[in-house]
Amino acid sequence: MINNRAAEKMLRDTWNRAFSDGRENVLMGEGPERLLDASGRLSPAGCPSAACFVEAPLAGKPEYDSLVILNPRYCIPGCRMADPALVTAQAAVDWAAGMGRLRPYLHFELDAALSGTLSGIHCKIGGSMRTAEGFFGAVGEPERTDSFVRIVQSLPKGWFCQYTGVFPGRGTNNTRMEVTIADDQARRALCSPQYLRECFDAIGFTAYDGTMLADISHLAEVEASISIQFDMLPDGSFLPVLSLLSLYESIRPDCSPLFREDGWLKRTCEIYMDMGVSDDRWLQLEPCLFSDERVFFGENGFEVWEQHCFPCCTKMKWIGAGRRPAKFYLIVDAIRSV
Repeated sequence: MINNRAAEKMLRDTWNRAFSDGRENVLMGEGPERLLDASGRLSPAGCPSAACFVEAPLAGKPEYDSLVILNPRYCIPGCRMADPALVTAQAAVDWAAGMGRLRPYLHFELDAALSGTLSGIHCKIGGSMRTAEGFFGAVGEPERTDSFVRIVQSLPKGWFCQYTGVFPGRGTNNTRMEVTIADDQARRALCSPQYLRECFDAIGFTAYDGTMLADISHLAEVEASISIQFDMLPDGSFLPVLSLLSLYESIRPDCSPLFREDGWLKRTCEIYMDMGVSDDRWLQLEPCLFSDERVFFGENGFEVWEQHCFPCCTKMKWIGAGRRPAKFYLIVDAIRSV
């Protein structure tokens, strides 16, 4: 479990508050033990916080995966993962800790399907190819750099590479590229299937059809910020996989506007339902959300902890241009005020 007992207690408390009244069964499928295990193994030893994403489907069997967030604030030289067996994760942390003020966010992913093994490591590169090169070297995959940079350089105007990642726990160990459509003109152009076709052709992604382009254009009509995820083999060839993320971080701490009649999350999930990739469980998300402070009596006396459950994004995925169930991502965290 979490090396810091107070962090473990407060993360469990955050989970229980978010997923009470039957929401745990409907959305998560089980309790917080795997999330606590992930945070315990992948958080720095003694860290005064526990910050995670939970990822779960909006249709089909409820089941969640866990992603542990390593804030650069706590990634300092000598920082050690609580689980010493996670050698690749530790190598990424050692590299990030040496970046000084340029330390990036790291996310460590555990898949339910893989019995809690480390399946993915993600790095927020913020458009920096130097950071991407350092990250690939840190995880023992420096040969990915050239093909990754080549594809980034071919991105359309207004497309910005925000994240990269690798998946050492999966058979293909693909490279993840997440591109944010930050430019207003490019963002509006996503509503055009022809524009999307031209953009995909320009970077060499060909695993699309007319229905997929129409799906993306329809989802782009909702005004939420958008990112697109591509997956590639180490040689830079694209896998026939694409994901579209609708992002909600800008609506905090009061997330109720997302669920109003014209709310971004509501409209997006209604489109998902029309496409057959979501049922109505998304209606259970709003009562999960909160932002609060709790006073807790810990080993050092009274402590003040911030607790949050916020929506991060929803995601629709196509494999071989075929639709897959949509997913939601929530950030669940507990942070000691210092």
